[in-house]
Amino acid sequence: MEPRLDRLKALYETGKYQEGLRYGDGLLREARALDHAASLAWIMRWHGRLQIETGKYADAEGQFRAALQLAATAQDYDLVVDLLGQLIVSLTRQARHSDIVALEDWANVAAKMVRDDQARARLLAGLGNSYKGIGKYAESQILAERALAIREQTLGPDHPDVAASLNAIAIVDLALSQPNLALSNYERALAIWEHALGPDHPDVAISLLNLGNALESLGRRTEARAANERALAIWEQALGPEHPNVAAALNNLANKLRAAGEYADATALQERAFTIWHKVHGPEHPYLGISLTNQGAMLYSTGHYAEAVAKHEQALVIIEKVLGAEHRHLADVLAKLGRA
Repeated sequence: MEPRLDRLKALYETGKYQEGLRYGDGLLREARALDHAASLAWIMRWHGRLQIETGKYADAEGQFRAALQLAATAQDYDLVVDLLGQLIVSLTRQARHSDIVALEDWANVAAKMVRDDQARARLLAGLGNSYKGIGKYAESQILAERALAIREQTLGPDHPDVAASLNAIAIVDLALSQPNLALSNYERALAIWEHALGPDHPDVAISLLNLGNALESLGRRTEARAANERALAIWEQALGPEHPNVAAALNNLANKLRAAGEYADATALQERAFTIWHKVHGPEHPYLGISLTNQGAMLYSTGHYAEAVAKHEQALVIIEKVLGAEHRHLADVLAKLGRA
């Protein structure tokens, strides 16, 4: 079973997510027939990661919760900690922040007890991402930097997991209005991912998309657009045209086209992004609020003020309900609503 688990892991790490899901389905059936809790838990762990990368967040959550029970039964506590981190990732993608808070105390205790450095780093990184999701950037940065320190010390400075931590830190840098620092971290992350994974790996697109945001903040719009377009091309090829990452790239590119006055093309991209996110996440996810906010900004730019107000009001309801009244995104919507 171990060589086959290694193949499942390799399919994930090389970005062959759909092939990995199909292979994992068969492997799960075989492992369940053998009734071996530890092996089954590991297969479910990697299968759940593949589900996350293909946008099946609720399915991944179910896998991780079931695998947690198996790992606890097998007394594999390093795997328990790893799975807690994966569960937090799946909940973060669903904007289930109250559920993450409920796990936080357990996760902090587990992070102190676990022997596996990488499991600890993944758990810290997952918690950091959840704090970022609710706008607590200082807390997010502390956790991301702790994860980075562990990874650099144990894996070396050029490992893809180091790039993931740099990317997380750079997102916070940009949110805290430090675009030059963000750009430096994004560029280092991109160099690591391209060298380790190749230029067309889906993780490379993560870095490109975020790099484009930093470049846009610095007024380097031509470079920002090129980075965004490359990210979109990679994700469409690797993940398919209806993946939520594709929607993120479409949304960002639409904002860049709007800034350049290319309103018709920008509107088409925004509508496509909204459709994908609505299909994947349902009607009350923060990404829907972000998309509606951007649609409102587009309508304002083209002189459709009443329609702009309506979009901003829809966004306001979603963001306040899901993220709370103190979140930074809410202030952004209120500012645009006041302008409209």
